[in-house]
Amino acid sequence: MIKDDDARKLIARIIDGDRYAFRALYDFTISDVSKTVGFLLDNPNGRDDVIQEVYASLYRALRHYNPSKAFRPWLMGIVLRQVSSYRRSHWRFQRIKQKSVESSAPLIEHDFSEDVADKVFNEKLLFAVFSLHPKLRSVLVLRFLHDYTREEIAEALNIPVGTVNSRLTRAIQALREKNFSITTEGGAAKYEF
Repeated sequence: MIKDDDARKLIARIIDGDRYAFRALYDFTISDVSKTVGFLLDNPNGRDDVIQEVYASLYRALRHYNPSKAFRPWLMGIVLRQVSSYRRSHWRFQRIKQKSVESSAPLIEHDFSEDVADKVFNEKLLFAVFSLHPKLRSVLVLRFLHDYTREEIAEALNIPVGTVNSRLTRAIQALREKNFSITTEGGAAKYEF
């Protein structure tokens, strides 16, 4: 992930009209953005759309970026808002689709072959993480996937640090109830089954 000083310099260049600076910012951040979206979004078909919206929102918001704030949590705030927005619109679409199907035709079974191919990580852990409430999942992903501090998570989600702590505790307890254990050693997360 990009360092704050590098991000500030690129943002200044983007605002000054440098066409290539945004591409550099994209290149520095796309890996973390796509990982975060992948872990937070249940629907693999919407990931590219959400990532595209993240970068469109980022571009529009660059003029409002406060250079005294850390860039990574600010960017992850944009990511989380876009994931949440997609979830809401996808939920509405699914409700309309379900009502349409219920009224017109018998149900068609979903082809899970694409879902299975997309799961590169441990399926049991992914299932356990995906089964968490989105608020718990967001905090867990930022803490253990991106190694954010509790303060950075609080800033990204615009919530108090105490709320971050309680959500992390609840997420870890929920995973333990599903026979997963998450521990941290030297800042790195370890998963045990």
